Amino acid sequence: DQFDPTSPSIVLDSNGDGVYTPGVDTVYVPGSNDPVLAPDAAIKIFVLSTIPAGAVDLDRGFVDLVAAAITGTGAPGTAFTGAGANGVDAVVGTTGADGTDRGRFLVQSAVVSFTKTQSVADPFGGVKTVPGAIVTYTLVASVAGTGTLTNLAVGDPIPANTTYRAGTLTLQGTPLTDNLDADAGEFATSAVAVRLGSVAGGQTRTITFQVRIN
Repeated sequence: DQFDPTSPSIVLDSNGDGVYTPGVDTVYVPGSNDPVLAPDAAIKIFVLSTIPAGAVDLDRGFVDLVAAAITGTGAPGTAFTGAGANGVDAVVGTTGADGTDRGRFLVQSAVVSFTKTQSVADPFGGVKTVPGAIVTYTLVASVAGTGTLTNLAVGDPIPANTTYRAGTLTLQGTPLTDNLDADAGEFATSAVAVRLGSVAGGQTRTITFQVRIN
């Protein structure tokens, strides 16, 4: 692997849903809340670790988890007098009463970059930035890496001495309404805003809108 996970902690899946939920699932404290399992029963646990700051996209860090019976471990057939249910002897089975499994942390980073370009169409068929000219802005959000950015949003103020042209806001070529409603964009308080949602690495999102020079 490329890094060592640090500050590990073990958390018991208290509600059994298989999803780590802070404040619901219980941090394991050895000797305090050791799980007691009936025959053939199981419990899910989570291993939480800190990823070093220097880790980069696609780096892996292995973590080994060891489980051992509190009663004792040893070669198959090892007996612990009186340690079984109802005071009978506990006998180690074929597993040795312990086990190890390896998991890994995989870094999947995502970095967003923005580019903004403009084109101008003046009232005389040219490209001069004169009063009455229409400026079309194109904003491109590009995500690099193998991860996914969630709740990505773009906001852009309308330049001074210009007026936003109603109904010109688009996302991926699809028109958006100017009001705050069910679609992804709106125009409010002299700025456009577009919610892009989750964007995976390798994808881009393109926004356009127009203003008129005053």
